[in-house]
Amino acid sequence: MKVVLAGAFGQLGIDCLRALVKSGHDVTAFGRTIRKPEDLQEGYKALAADVTDQESLKGICDGADVVISTVGLTSAAYGQSYYDVDYRGNLNLLIEAKKAGVKHFAYISVIKADSAPTVPMLNAKNCFEISLMNSGLNWVIFRPTGYFYDIAKVFMPMVDKGKVTLLGKSDVHANVVDTPDFADFIASHMCDTNKVYNVGGKETYSYEEMAGMFFNAAGKPAVIKRAPAAVFDGLTLANKIKKTGKADVIKFSKWTLTEDMVGDTIVGDASFAQYIKDCYKDHPAEKPRRMMKRAFIDAKETYKLKKVQAGEFAIIKSKGMTFTTRVFDAKGAGRLFLMDMKAFGGLMKMETVTFTPTELDGPILSTDIVHAFGRSTLVLELYGPTIGSPDFGALDEVKKRYGSLPVYDPGTHPYDDFRLPQSVYKKGRGIKEETVSMAAEYIDTYFEALKNCEKADPEEKKKKYAEFTGCLFEAGGMAVDQFKKMVGEEKTREFLFTYMFHSL
Repeated sequence: MKVVLAGAFGQLGIDCLRALVKSGHDVTAFGRTIRKPEDLQEGYKALAADVTDQESLKGICDGADVVISTVGLTSAAYGQSYYDVDYRGNLNLLIEAKKAGVKHFAYISVIKADSAPTVPMLNAKNCFEISLMNSGLNWVIFRPTGYFYDIAKVFMPMVDKGKVTLLGKSDVHANVVDTPDFADFIASHMCDTNKVYNVGGKETYSYEEMAGMFFNAAGKPAVIKRAPAAVFDGLTLANKIKKTGKADVIKFSKWTLTEDMVGDTIVGDASFAQYIKDCYKDHPAEKPRRMMKRAFIDAKETYKLKKVQAGEFAIIKSKGMTFTTRVFDAKGAGRLFLMDMKAFGGLMKMETVTFTPTELDGPILSTDIVHAFGRSTLVLELYGPTIGSPDFGALDEVKKRYGSLPVYDPGTHPYDDFRLPQSVYKKGRGIKEETVSMAAEYIDTYFEALKNCEKADPEEKKKKYAEFTGCLFEAGGMAVDQFKKMVGEEKTREFLFTYMFHSL
């Protein structure tokens, strides 16, 4: 069967894509940008198209039997509303499907979409549901209660800080579903005729029970407070006045935290209780999760660290950006470089970690993580050259575990010959927690592998690293070019060779 999958490169979309490919369907997958998961590079056609741009959809449904839309605005986006994306965007796709003679249209909405017309996200979805029901096509609407990973993104940051705050005096319940289970259900029922499914998982818990389970898995005492639901009304008003674009998101958040979200169509065997335990299996909440802190602790646990004065590079300010740098010599190993950057009043944040093992026969670790305007970018790179062939294959397992995160192509550079295959490039919206977790696990695994590396001649290693650093300096790039503008070419050369990669 020929299937068009819209929103194919989001979290649910990728799981739907896996389910459809596994079932042997002929799939055309599209999204605003193409972000193929590493474990699913073939078996489907990938296209870039935007449902809010009718022109980009022309011909995309030709010959299709079924259209599945997971499209929905998941965070505040400048210049776009829920009505632009969830309603009018999906309506554009529906119009194109009808023109192409598609027989079946499946839409992923949200539970109780028709119950709160004052909540824009729900009302926009319900407006499209009504249009779909009146379209003349065979339709099926899936209304999920919520997803495992969404609940984790809400509770884990609060648990890390030691306190969970719930809304209102009364507890509410939900039976959230795991997206792979939900995707299998969608693939099996996409051709059902004029059905609405309120989909949930097999376990129902109150939010207070969920909070307690997260605390227990983290090994922390449960501290659960309650706040009046009206607090969110104040936040909504403040964000509306400031025009941050977040007012409608806050309205939806208030609704989800004060409404029972229990679906009567039970899907899958995945246990939410087990999922919560697995969230902390490798990443206990008591260990710092920020990338720089994790690298500092990992290095300090194995090597004696001595702070290196970074001089004028300790704090660099330019055009609303502030860079803060810390450098340490790791006795018997090499040099640890840590830098964070904040810009646009904190709306953009970046962390950079490099470790240059000048006294060990290991590769350079170079990592960056950027969070800006709802989008996260993660760069995890290993660079040679090494003298022998040290084993860093354990990093391949880390890559595999996070294979569902969207990838991007970093392009080609003159220094690519130095780059090792364990390097990773991820980019997408709504994946902040996942990128932070992946960075932490990658760094842990790197430092563990470094313990098995042979001793090396520091001068020989520095010569090899100087070739790489020189190539990086000459080739430039966003970060290097920015530094050249801020401090000039000679200072940038000193910064790279002396502090960031310790090549002199």
